[in-house]
Amino acid sequence: MSSGCCSDDQDDGDEDSDSSIHSAIHNDRETPSSLYSKCINESNRHNPLIKISREEADLCNAFTKCIRHDSGYNGFYLQPMHKCSSSTHISVVPFELLLRIIRWAIGSHLNIRVLGVLSCVCRGFYLLANDNSIWRDICFKLWPVWLTYNNNNIGCNNQLSYLSSMNYTSWREMAIYRPQVLYHGCYLCRVTYVRTGEPEIGSSYKPVFKVVYYRGIRFHVSSNQISMFTAPSDPSSIVAVLSKSHQSLSSSMDVSLVGNNNNNNSNSEAVMKTAVSGTLLKGTYEWYDHDSIVCTLHQFPDKQNRPSIRRRQHLGPVIPQLTVTFTIKFKIGNKRGCLHNQLLWDSYVIHTFDKSSASESTTVLELTNQHFPPCRFVRVRNFIPDVTASPL
Repeated sequence: MSSGCCSDDQDDGDEDSDSSIHSAIHNDRETPSSLYSKCINESNRHNPLIKISREEADLCNAFTKCIRHDSGYNGFYLQPMHKCSSSTHISVVPFELLLRIIRWAIGSHLNIRVLGVLSCVCRGFYLLANDNSIWRDICFKLWPVWLTYNNNNIGCNNQLSYLSSMNYTSWREMAIYRPQVLYHGCYLCRVTYVRTGEPEIGSSYKPVFKVVYYRGIRFHVSSNQISMFTAPSDPSSIVAVLSKSHQSLSSSMDVSLVGNNNNNNSNSEAVMKTAVSGTLLKGTYEWYDHDSIVCTLHQFPDKQNRPSIRRRQHLGPVIPQLTVTFTIKFKIGNKRGCLHNQLLWDSYVIHTFDKSSASESTTVLELTNQHFPPCRFVRVRNFIPDVTASPL
């Protein structure tokens, strides 16, 4: 097929980068600090987002003219490389059906990297991957509330004027450049500080402790769910807990104790031991501004503190007397040439309500760079499922 195809070196580079990230997360020989630094450096080496320029718009127009004026295409986007092939070629598939297949490849979990791979195959797939309807539906999936409201007001005929008012020339440019949360990984940060302890008996010197713990944040495409796990364990345990967090919303510790059948027993036991000492918060998030989101999180009761089954049957359902709600506001930023790979803490409010005394209190935390550093994005390959339940 006559087109500018990409070489296999680029794909191999992406695979090497992904494998290095995976090995950095699951390597138990290294310290948590080195694991965290390696994850951040490897994830920022290759930027998965493609920058749009005027040359790409000209490239789409050039490919369209070539296909229209080339007699070998006969109005189709694709043509077989060998004319004497006896099997049915993909070029006979209608244009609408090809778009339907691409929508299934993207899926409801928004595997947008598939479009980048397709655009490197040939001119026909490049035009299919840049189809305006696909990128429009991606934008509606990323910002459902804002775009649905604005689309109902402006109408379908004025979509170009709406994009111009948002300083975008196409839906693809909007889906890439507009601030968004990334779903194919998690945001990690390392918190380090020094505190003094009480002097021991017979000593006049106070011991000094270096406290190090990690915080991981994961966003889910469905229902705008968010999970945040904080623990004094290595990043691999943080990622393991976040990978299980979306399966159940009933208990924080139940999710973290589910082992992976593909790993050995030692790795599962290590994850279980480190996960118990952490805190898992779950909730939802919504867009507050163009580049900021507000997250409402709740801490679920620990399984160890629950009454026994026999006692619950005697007393009936146990209603927690103390309800704690965490309201966090993040700003989405860019770092080192990568888009949307940083979460900046803007505000942190803890609201406590005691049902027994009907009293409530609100605490506003002071956000310092030492205790609340920016969270950097790290790609995790198993966060994107291979099989989707529904198309885009």
